[in-house]
Amino acid sequence: HPQVEVTVREFAAEPVTVVGAVQHPGVYSARLYPDLAAMLAGAGGVEPRGGEQITLERDGRVAASESVDAWENQGGSAALPLHAGDRIRVTPAATVYVGGDVAHPGAFPLPAHGLTLLQALILAGGIGPHSQSGRTRIACHLPGGEVQTLWIDAGRVLRAQAPDPPLQPFDLVYVPSSTARRALADTLHPLVVTSSAIVSGVVIWH
Repeated sequence: HPQVEVTVREFAAEPVTVVGAVQHPGVYSARLYPDLAAMLAGAGGVEPRGGEQITLERDGRVAASESVDAWENQGGSAALPLHAGDRIRVTPAATVYVGGDVAHPGAFPLPAHGLTLLQALILAGGIGPHSQSGRTRIACHLPGGEVQTLWIDAGRVLRAQAPDPPLQPFDLVYVPSSTARRALADTLHPLVVTSSAIVSGVVIWH
């Protein structure tokens, strides 16, 4: 049963809220950071993973919006003056996630021309030797917030025996691992090494 007391030491003069794909989201003062470029710099800049769109909301409406690429090239809104109550939102760049039995699991940027399952698996370094590629699944986020799971035979896709499905923003590709295959490989490995040593010893003896 914690008892928490919050005390406000001081209020930010002309507060502006910065949220989204920035290093340090929070509330900053428009007196210290009077324009959009200064405010984003004060928030640590755009995350290394990148952002897609910068939107300035004022009085509940969109006052300005442009892509991160245009802003980084010093677009028209870079020196846009800010006012108390403004809200800056940096929309994260679209990515896809690849996990499971792949060489390099992680998040990968989704380029403007799109990305297919095969391309995503190549970016992840390919599937592992003990994977259950026939039970690969893609978790797709629907507009209503629901998640739809698609079952794909990634092995057939890699062998060009099945269509290569396109991926949507923030899809999750998961390649499961076969525990039985991995256990068998771990059991056979020392036997193979021992057998090789014995054979080598016999050859050397003779």
